[in-house]
Amino acid sequence: MKRQKGYCLRILGVLVLVHFMTSGCSVDVAGALAASFRFTPSSPAVLESVEFTDTSTGDPITWSWDFGDGATSAVRNPGHAYSAVGAKTVTLTVTNGSDSASVSKALSVGGGPTSSIPADRVIDWTSTGVPGGIPSRTTVYTTLNPGATTAQINAAISACPSGQVVYLNAGTYNNIGLINLEKNNVTLRGAGAGKTIINSIATGGTCLTSPQLGYSDPVAISGGYTKGSTSVVMAAAPTNFAVGNLIQFDQDDDTSLVMSTDGPGRNLQFIARITAKNGNTITFEPPFPYTLTASKNPKAAYLSGGPGLTLSGIEDLTLQTTVSTNALIWLAGSDRCWVKGVELSGGENIFIWVYGSNQVEIRRCYIHDARGTPNNPDGYGVYLYAGTSNCRVEDNIFTKMASGVLCARSSGSAILYNHVWQTTFNSFSFQFCALNCNHGAHGLMTLWEGNMAEQFQNDAYHGSGSHQTIFRNWIHGLHPTNTVNRKMIDLCRASYYHTVVGNVLGDASWTPAAYEMTGQADYASQPCIYRLGYPNMTNNDYAAAVAWSSTYGLSYPDAKVKSTLLRHGNYDYYSKATVWDPGISDHTLPASLVYSSKPSYFGSLQWPPFGPDVAGYVATIPAKARWDAYQASGNKADLF
Repeated sequence: MKRQKGYCLRILGVLVLVHFMTSGCSVDVAGALAASFRFTPSSPAVLESVEFTDTSTGDPITWSWDFGDGATSAVRNPGHAYSAVGAKTVTLTVTNGSDSASVSKALSVGGGPTSSIPADRVIDWTSTGVPGGIPSRTTVYTTLNPGATTAQINAAISACPSGQVVYLNAGTYNNIGLINLEKNNVTLRGAGAGKTIINSIATGGTCLTSPQLGYSDPVAISGGYTKGSTSVVMAAAPTNFAVGNLIQFDQDDDTSLVMSTDGPGRNLQFIARITAKNGNTITFEPPFPYTLTASKNPKAAYLSGGPGLTLSGIEDLTLQTTVSTNALIWLAGSDRCWVKGVELSGGENIFIWVYGSNQVEIRRCYIHDARGTPNNPDGYGVYLYAGTSNCRVEDNIFTKMASGVLCARSSGSAILYNHVWQTTFNSFSFQFCALNCNHGAHGLMTLWEGNMAEQFQNDAYHGSGSHQTIFRNWIHGLHPTNTVNRKMIDLCRASYYHTVVGNVLGDASWTPAAYEMTGQADYASQPCIYRLGYPNMTNNDYAAAVAWSSTYGLSYPDAKVKSTLLRHGNYDYYSKATVWDPGISDHTLPASLVYSSKPSYFGSLQWPPFGPDVAGYVATIPAKARWDAYQASGNKADLF
């Protein structure tokens, strides 16, 4: 009887499957096929073996690799060595019997020890932002109209099915309190910035927020914590580490690199997403950006109560406030979420605060006018904070705030092709840090590429930061009123192993007094290209150091800032020439460290836009072109 029962159940299962197939229904047992891969090292030298690892989803059964130099492979995880320097485009095509999918990534092969950027200073920044790009969702669950209340908006978000849109029709939504974006796989979309306008009266600290979650119950790691790794072995059973949740890695501070106002702790943190668990082995994406050290007690913690907000986004609307609030948008413990085509204004402290999150993307936004401008005491456009990793901030316009992009304890992100203009702070007459890679211990391995801004800084105010790559930006020193304290690259104390390659520094309209600031000088008298190893953000007096420097035995200028700095192929307006590192014979610069060809949104614009090999050294970027169009027309649609 048991055999007959089992036999009948198997027949029944076949009949049910046949019924679904013949009735036009389908059964999705493996998920959508999506091609994906990683490679290490991220910046290989000629004849150095590159290991490619398939990370595709949807159960592929065949793999076809094109390595971009004429070589191919059908092995799932091949190795390959390149025989010539240059940019390569690697393409993987996978099939699962019914579908096929492809993905391409850029890879730059250098000339061994004389390549422009050493491999230990770069990672695969194509893993930043939402994998595969921000999804374009077309199914609208419900449409709300002006007059809708906060409760109605929140109820619509809560009830929205996965993969669908809550749509806010054009018009003004007044007296809106805290909007809770607490539903996974949901898009909150307006009819366009300047068309759908939310006037927020939320006073609890945030206008639009995700669930507030933190990391807990750390477990020691016994192996696998090396740069490029996507799996670690835990020293004990990781019972609460669930697939799909976020994982945070940290270790005791290496005090020769990591320094903090709070003294030694566990300030270096990375965040990734768990993709598999097998016994004590946890697999995750994206890869480690930096190798941890066994003697520093590396550990991993999971997002308590997670996964947090996943694959949800805010699009095509204006969010503004005239009341005191800490942040307009707060994304905490969020994974693969986004803000796209959004106008934000009136932020007092922070416009978009990304906290303890992974692969968040901020794209094509207009963020402006911090509360109280020009007397704003703060005002940060995008603040990547508290271990936040692998984010992408691209093609945005920032104006009239303290900083366009600010990082603190954030790693492995890409800040690309943004226009930051007219930064202001407390009505000061000096220029402020338009792009600030570090406001607190400790972040590393973030790429700054193709941006236009008046100043780049690692302020070292609350702690150290390292391994930032500043590539093909135009740091110009221009401001409509503030021309005091011009310094194009300002790397304060404990700013170690930074890479400055292919940039244009300064502008023909003003004359620097020095290539590097040396000695104690008041901030008005010595406009310069570089300021290296000073203690504070704005004060050029060595004696102005805050107390944490004495904890680590620093003296000023901090000589290690300059000794670990790589400068190569930058055109500056003091030298009026391109300055190359004499120890690097390779003077060929890739167009990008992210893109293998011109991004489509550049249209007919010059690409790359900036660099010693660009005619006239500078062209423009799409964000600046949109800003110029808006200045001429006054039509907000030109910004988007």
